Amino acid sequence: MLSLQPLVDTMHRYFGSVMEEFRQLRNRSNHEGTQSIDTIEGLRTILDDTSALSPNLIALRDGDAQALQTIMNLQDAARMSDLAALPQINLLPDSGRFVAKANPLTYNADAFTRSAFFQAYSGSVITDGGKVIYNNTNFGGPPDRVMNADAVSLLATQGRATERYPVEFNIMNLVQGDTGTSTRVKDGLTHYLATVNGSRAVFAVAKYTTLSFWINVKSGAAFIFVPYRLNGAEVAAGEYLPAGWSHVSVVIARPNGYDNGFPHIYALPGSVLQIAVPALFAGKISDFRHVSPIPTINELST
Repeated sequence: MLSLQPLVDTMHRYFGSVMEEFRQLRNRSNHEGTQSIDTIEGLRTILDDTSALSPNLIALRDGDAQALQTIMNLQDAARMSDLAALPQINLLPDSGRFVAKANPLTYNADAFTRSAFFQAYSGSVITDGGKVIYNNTNFGGPPDRVMNADAVSLLATQGRATERYPVEFNIMNLVQGDTGTSTRVKDGLTHYLATVNGSRAVFAVAKYTTLSFWINVKSGAAFIFVPYRLNGAEVAAGEYLPAGWSHVSVVIARPNGYDNGFPHIYALPGSVLQIAVPALFAGKISDFRHVSPIPTINELST
């Protein structure tokens, strides 16, 4: 991951408080969608249209193109700090395998264990949803290592339809409940929050966090109440998830550092959902598609 310190030092050395004011202006503009600042002209327009500028920003606005270009170059460098690419360490202590603490670098996985990051909510019930198995019976292994239909369909969706030796992981199965007040109404129907994460403090780099996982809508209906990426494509908040397995990435920012309802999955009562190989990162990760557990690191790593 790119170190932010050289960038911070440069900002303070050359611009001081100007850069902080510019950052706030940039964030407000991005949030409101009023004007692109990816070009010098876009930046000039914003500065011209903004009232009550400080003397620093007035000087910047009235300065020459070289000063504005320097600002744009620093903005590009700041974007690189958004954990733009893997590899990154998975913050989930079970590496998204739904197991108790174990060596994250081994290909086997122990029995299903509930994750503290996906705690049942609204009366939901979480159980073992099956296991992707190394040297499985389905594709040529010994007779006592049979994967269930959900594990087989996940491998097929991932493009690994006849994989005999995958890295093992368990699948979480959730049946949606119908209690409490954490609800959203869509198409006239009440949907309930499926899980909470115990207010884990994971919104860190630039206040962002990223959660990527595979989700299977086996029955019923569910949606994610924030914008996300579905199989690589951007999806608006509140759109229904398709039936079957899909790869999802949810990236949002929270200034206070936590959000108990994240990733904000809402479902109709009785809906059956499954989650597999979740990966959690304390920052903004560019879109990617993973098929196996992304390792964490702990004292058992060997």
